Amino acid sequence: MKTYLKYLSFVLAVVLVGCTQEVTPPTPVAVVRTYPVNPTVSAMNISIGDKNFNIEGNKDGWEGRALRSWRAKAGVPTYIEHFHTFGKNTGEGTNRIGTMFSIRSPKMPIIDPEDTSFQFAKSYNYPALFNFFKKGSYPLEVNLQDEYVFDGFAMMVSQTDYSDISGSNSFGYITEGVSQKGSKWELIKIEEVYGQGFYATFAIDCKTKASKDGKIERMVGTIQLEYRYRPFD
Repeated sequence: MKTYLKYLSFVLAVVLVGCTQEVTPPTPVAVVRTYPVNPTVSAMNISIGDKNFNIEGNKDGWEGRALRSWRAKAGVPTYIEHFHTFGKNTGEGTNRIGTMFSIRSPKMPIIDPEDTSFQFAKSYNYPALFNFFKKGSYPLEVNLQDEYVFDGFAMMVSQTDYSDISGSNSFGYITEGVSQKGSKWELIKIEEVYGQGFYATFAIDCKTKASKDGKIERMVGTIQLEYRYRPFD
């Protein structure tokens, strides 16, 4: 009998110890969202909140455009800015819906500020442009009272439904009006093409502020931009 009781006590002890052991939960699997784009065209594949945009230049009515300009201080050139836009119009007249994405790249310093010829041959050329964009993370411009970042990427989005007087079908977003701490704008791929140009592919995960109600939305996806050297006339 004593032997049986000892055996029973041992079994109960094992069960109790087993019951008090912590069970390690399985490691959660991260959900990776990929947004591939055509490797040889300006394109965008992003989501802003619940809005999804799949854009390819010269396809489905989307037009892409690249511009650049120089800025001066006290009459002396200081930096060059590159702008990219994606635009689309559907319908006509008052039934038209216009959508526009505008992206401003970081400011490219002019290496020789004493050259006031505005030709910039020594500082603005294809090697300088190509070497300015390197793989890695870039800041986003921010214009807030308690957070100000002068040099970085900036993006503006707008859609106007001209047939909707209430404006309920129109919207706008801007990246400069919200804190971008913890955001990502990363250059992940560079592909050179003919004619002194290249495509730069960026993976982004940042925040935007709605112009209508100030709501902060997450913007995530892939943007591919064409940079091509063209001398200033």
